Amino acid sequence: MELSGRDGALVELPLAAKGGVKPLHWLVNGRPLGEMSWRGEAFWQPDGEGLARIVVLDRVGQTATVEVWISRSP
Repeated sequence: MELSGRDGALVELPLAAKGGVKPLHWLVNGRPLGEMSWRGEAFWQPDGEGLARIVVLDRVGQTATVEVWISRSP
């Protein structure tokens, strides 16, 4: 995923999930991402380039996982 940068920082990456039992809990590289989401959406601010593992977990324990490679757009 190529992201543009502003003043040396990468822009936020919007995250979205459909389905599941709300609220949803997001993890990026094993770390919780803010508060639980009742809308199925969240935003993640990458701290640099590289591989990121994004997991979304719903209230009943169902999970979905994706891995993305973050790089700066030229």
